[in-house]
Amino acid sequence: MEGIPDLGRVRWLAILLPTLAIGIFEFMRHQWLAPVLPPWLGHGWPGNLLGALVVGGVTYGFTRIFSGMVAGAALTAARAREEAAVLVERQRLGREMHDSVAQALFYLTVRLDEVSGLVAAGDRGGATQELAAVREDVRATHGHVRSVISDLKRQADGEDFGEAMRRAARETAERLKIRVTCRVSEDARVPAAVKGQLVAIVKEALTNAQRHGGAEHAVVTVKRRGKGTELEVTDRGRGFDPGAVRGEDHYGLAIMEERALMAGGALRVSSAPGAGTSVTVWMPAPEDR
Repeated sequence: MEGIPDLGRVRWLAILLPTLAIGIFEFMRHQWLAPVLPPWLGHGWPGNLLGALVVGGVTYGFTRIFSGMVAGAALTAARAREEAAVLVERQRLGREMHDSVAQALFYLTVRLDEVSGLVAAGDRGGATQELAAVREDVRATHGHVRSVISDLKRQADGEDFGEAMRRAARETAERLKIRVTCRVSEDARVPAAVKGQLVAIVKEALTNAQRHGGAEHAVVTVKRRGKGTELEVTDRGRGFDPGAVRGEDHYGLAIMEERALMAGGALRVSSAPGAGTSVTVWMPAPEDR
């Protein structure tokens, strides 16, 4: 990393330079200074004491130098970690906004294009109905954005995982006007860093269940399974063929899969026409990551 000295080289310098300095001093004292110094200073114990003082002075000097280098390296590394943390947080915020606001605006744009087509075709009744539906979507999007902002604040405050999951299920149910049952096992554990990703997956899965599957009831279950934690969102909606998904529906599934991978887990979607949908995420235990 730029600005951080090679600590291996610093360690060797800390060993070699004092040793070299002391060796040079002793060589000079015995070879060159002894003939001109009094015998008691050149060869007696006062000379040895002087040598010890020189050793202490050289060691102290080099210790100060190397301590400054190490302290500077630690400060540079700490700043680099802070900058990396800020960058990661900015990327996370950007992803949250992209996955919520950008997707919602794209969806509303498509709906408004449909309204324009109806108006151009002279179908005022159809346009009026479509506008009413768009109005409801705008309200839902507003509630979703407020929910995302609330999630970000609670993540910063360190909200408990189980409580975060139950709150996300409750708020999403109120926004979508569906019934959601949420069960979180006490022994379910996930790393704090990925809690937000799992909460977002639950919200996306519930939104898809209502918007595309027409589900009136969904169940969110978080439990311990094997050496990890399993998150499952199931509904009894219309279901679909996962292999035939296109467009916006595929985008929503891709977002959930990407979030699961970023959290270090794996996502599986099981569904069939008329058989409802099950979205499952398995996360390894924190100590196994």
